[in-house]
Order: sequence, then structure tokens, then C-alpha cells
Amino acid sequence: MLTTMPKNVERSLGDFPKQFLILITVCFLVLILRLWALQVLEADYYRQRAERNYMREVSVPALRGRVFDAQGTLMADNLPSYEMIMNCRAISSSAKERNIEMLSGILGLPQEMLSERVQTRPADRFGDKILLRDMEFADVVAVAENLPSLSGVQIRSRPKRIYPLGHNACHVLGYIGEVSQRELTIHKEEEDYQPGDDIGKMGLERQYEKYLRGSKGIRRVQVSSKGLWEEDLREIKPNLPGGDLHLTLDAELQAFTDKLIESTPGAIVLLDPRNGGILAMSSSPTFDPNFFCGPIDPEAWRTLQSDETHPLQNRAIASMYPPGSVFKLILAWAGLNERIVNNQTSFSCTGVFHLGSWPFRCHQRYGHGSMNVRDAIRYSCDVYFYELGLKLGIERIGDYSYRLGCGTTLGIDLPQERAGLIPDPKWKKQVKSEPWYPGDTVNSSIGQGFVMTTPLQIACCYAVLANGGTLYRPHVLRRVVDYMGRTVLENSSGEIIHKVAISNADWRTLMDAFSSVVNDNGTGRRTKLPHVEICGKTGTAQAGTTREPHAWFVGFAPRENPSVVAVVFVEHGGHGGEQAAPIVKDLFLKLFPKPGKQSLTEVTEDAGRSEHRAL
Repeated sequence: MLTTMPKNVERSLGDFPKQFLILITVCFLVLILRLWALQVLEADYYRQRAERNYMREVSVPALRGRVFDAQGTLMADNLPSYEMIMNCRAISSSAKERNIEMLSGILGLPQEMLSERVQTRPADRFGDKILLRDMEFADVVAVAENLPSLSGVQIRSRPKRIYPLGHNACHVLGYIGEVSQRELTIHKEEEDYQPGDDIGKMGLERQYEKYLRGSKGIRRVQVSSKGLWEEDLREIKPNLPGGDLHLTLDAELQAFTDKLIESTPGAIVLLDPRNGGILAMSSSPTFDPNFFCGPIDPEAWRTLQSDETHPLQNRAIASMYPPGSVFKLILAWAGLNERIVNNQTSFSCTGVFHLGSWPFRCHQRYGHGSMNVRDAIRYSCDVYFYELGLKLGIERIGDYSYRLGCGTTLGIDLPQERAGLIPDPKWKKQVKSEPWYPGDTVNSSIGQGFVMTTPLQIACCYAVLANGGTLYRPHVLRRVVDYMGRTVLENSSGEIIHKVAISNADWRTLMDAFSSVVNDNGTGRRTKLPHVEICGKTGTAQAGTTREPHAWFVGFAPRENPSVVAVVFVEHGGHGGEQAAPIVKDLFLKLFPKPGKQSLTEVTEDAGRSEHRAL
């Protein structure tokens, strides 16, 4: 007997093929939409992921700008060197361990050292870590022969900084080194700085870093499944060399000044008073900046840092000393300008000045007798300036000090310049918690007590006298020229900080006085030359009771239209007239040789480059 199926079951079976078709259709639509999204909407994303399997972007270091003196002598250059990198992002942990083991055997280096560098060294944005820098060529060859077995390891060429003149001008040029984590944080907005990059650490290298460093390039390379470079594909971004610095320094003169001061701690500054250009700047002791251009021996670095003579410190701008009698220019100028004294005003020097019950002695034990301003400068009479200082008061002494460039940073284009100290009652109250006494003014009047200056400040102070009243901002740079030969920064004419008013009569009085120091049997007579009139001032600054005083001499020449101001400072050198003055004489003999001999030359501008004419 045949049975019939319920109608609802029959309907459901009849509808089954239609529902199945709808399901299949929906699935195909989803699949098509997904394929369309993968191949169209997300094509670039997956293409990049695929390319990363066989292509990599690598950084191409830029050539750092060179440094030239005023005559075109090369003072900082670049040489090719090699470094070993490992891309730790592209290889496994086991591959890193194999690399370390192999490299240890190839190079004869401890595995622990290489392992530490792999673990601790930061990677750049491409994943590369620099394991070795400035490699010996034999090591480069040995590693290159084994590259097929070293996953993610590569030898890369990069420029290495060199300083052909060695120790000469080291404090001015400075040095470079590998960028630190702190510096990376400071420059975090600048994507071009990456771990392993070089950066200026001191001197001009630091001051003009943005012009010198250039711009790194990026290249795309093809790599194998083991991370080995197979083919250089194309340049994405070109690397651009940094700009060249052209300086006011004269390399020959710089070498000469470095030699004069090398045997004792001290400083020499030679300045052009007509524009503030630094002709030479020496600080002793020195260091070799080439020491920092390759791998640094930790023990040698610790020795350099712990050296009690502080060879890394530029004494010309970063060390502060009591100026002693070279400070008397400020008192004389202030006294004349304020009409407290004139060239006829005299004070009597008996060898001691009494302020109440306190005696303040002159360096001339039995006194100088009656002294006017010219003779007081000529013989460096302390008592005259004790009297003048009290009449001026510390406020006016401070005011004139600042006007002439002491007690403030001058803005030289070198880092780490210090301001010195011109004390006043407010400073003493804050720092010493004591009131200001008249005796403090007496001490300050001869550049002692709390007064502190730098050799650069003294050079600029006397440059104002030499040029008749203009304080120029001291500078080392003349111009920056980019890789295409275009001048991108110019500083040849000098920047005026301010001008100081001085009458012709007062100026002549001071010029006569400072000429007499050298030429009329004054304290600077050891500097006298028969063929050029030198003006100057000795200084002997007490530096404690148990050590020798500091020796100063500052001079400028020729008297008519001076072209050079020279400051020599010898730390604990004794009397300025005995120790510093003969060094200045040697300098002026170099700058102004006797008639018939070829001289060093003064820098002038001609058709965009420096030439030299006899002084």
C-alpha cells in the first residue's frame, strides 16, 4: 500500500535546491568581495609585505662637510672606512647565535663582546645594528669571504672623519662621535638621526652640526632568504654632502701659537679688532681629535677624562681667571669718561694704601711716587687704581666692564663659552651671604678679589680700545659653502654688539699710556720691537697663597690702525712681564717680521675668496 508524504515535508524538500543556490551565491559574493579587497583595496599593503621578503631599504651615510682655514688649508676631511652591520629584525635568534659564533672565530673577538653588542646596541629604523666600526682591511676581507654563511650581516662603507693637523686647533675644531641616547632624545623630531650616526661633540663640529652633517640617502636592495644582499635595485633618496666651513683662522699662525704655549697650561687668543675675527686660538694642554674618529679605547678615554690638567677644556673661552692688572684698562677708561680723572690728575703711591686699618699694598714695595693715569698704566701702579676704584664705585666699574665685554658671554660661535664674573653687592649677598665692603671694591679695582674673566673677554676688551670704541662679536666662521658651491651663511664683515663713546682726547691718552708700557721702559718692555710700535699691558694675578700667580700680557699692533690683538695667558706662570710678554714678542715678530722678510698676511675679501696682503 502506497503512502503519501505530508505536504509540509514535500514543500520543504522542494524548496531545498533554491535555498542551497542562495547560500552558494552568497558565499561566492563574499569570496569575490574579499578577493577584490585583497587585490584592489589592500594591494599596496600586501605588495609591501611581499617585497619585504626579498627587498630591504638601507641607509647610505652622507659625506660630512670639510673645514678650511682662511687660506684654503684643509683642517678637517673625510676618508673611507668600513663597518659591519647586522639586521637583527630580519633573522631568527638561532641565526644571531650562529653569526656571533662564526664572527668570533673569524675576527678573534670574544663571543661575549659580540653578544653584548647585539643585545644592547640600538637598531636604526631599518633594523640595522653596527657591531664594528673602522675595521681593518684584513678583517673586512675575512668577513666578506664568509658572508654567504652569515645571515643578515653586511659590510658597509662609510666616511671617517680625519684632522690632518692633529693637535693643532683641536679646541676650535672639536671632534665628532657616535650619537648618544640622550642626543637621540634631543633630536627625536629629526628623523635623520639614527643609532650609530656621527654627531659633533665639541667645537665647530658641534656648533655647525646642521651644516656639516649633510643628508643621508636611502637605497633599496634585494636580499636572499638568508638575508644576504644580492642586488642593488635603486636609489630612493640621494645622500647629500654637508657644507664646507671656511674659517677666519690661519693654520700656519695657529700651529705657531700652539707651539708657543704647549709646554704649560694656558691660552693664546689672536683677534682682528676690525671685525672680531679669530686669527688663532690656542689652549694648552691639547688632545688629538683623531682619537675620537675610530673605536675608542676605554682605558685611554678614562685617562683623558681624569687628567687633572683638563686637556679637553678650551681655556680661552671656558676657563675663568682673575685678570689682574690687564683689568686696569676698564678703570682708566671709566675714570676718564666719567671725568673723575684726566691726564693730569695724580695720586701719590707710597707702596701701600690704607683703607681704615686695612693695608692694600702696591707691587712696588717702596711706592711709585706721584702717578698720573699714563704713568699708572705704564708702571702698573696698584695704589693709583685703588684710589680710582673707590671714586668710581663698584656699580660703575661693573657697568664699564659689561660695556667692554667682561662679565658676559660674547656669543662666539663655539660652544661652552663662560661669562666670567663681575661682582656686585647683590651677587655677594646671594652667593656669600655677606654685605659688600669697600675693601671688595679696592680688590676689584686691580682685577682681583671676586673678578673673573676669560682670555677671550680680555682680547675683546682691548679690541674696543684698538678700534676706537666698537665691540664686535668674536667669530671663527667666515662662510659656509654647500656642495653646489653656494654660500649659505656669511660672517666676513663682523657683527657689532654695541659701540662705546670715547672722546678723541681720552682715546689718545689711553693709547699713549699703553704704548708707554712697551716702548718707554714700562712693565711690558720685553715685548718692544724696533720696527713696529706695540701697545700692551702686563698682568700678574694672584691665585692663592701657595701657588705662583697667573701671568697675562695683552698687546695690539701697529699703534696706527691696529690689525691684531694678542692675549697670552700662562696658568701659574709667574709675572706677566717676565713670562707672558716674551711670548707676545714672538707672536708679533711672526706677524710683523723685520723689513725685508715675508710676513704673515691679513685676511681680505676678493672675489668671494680670501687673499693675503702684507700687514
